[in-house]
Amino acid sequence: MSSDQRWTGGTANREWQRGTRHDPPPDLNTIRSLVRNYLADCASYRDLLNPRYHPTEDGALKVIYHQGPDQETAVRAIFREETEP
Repeated sequence: MSSDQRWTGGTANREWQRGTRHDPPPDLNTIRSLVRNYLADCASYRDLLNPRYHPTEDGALKVIYHQGPDQETAVRAIFREETEP
């Protein structure tokens, strides 16, 4: 392990060097279908859900799996598109 260049520091203070994080680009069709499914589930279970939390943008972000700021922005934008009157 000491010959591995990704490890730095002494024996008592080893740390793994991290590379740059790769955030995949948002797949808008998939995100759109996930947002629609989320809204449909919220409509189906509206008697059980608190409207303060679901359906909301933050609620959608907690339920819909996303990676990185680009996908978060896409979820927010699509949620707004789907819920505007």
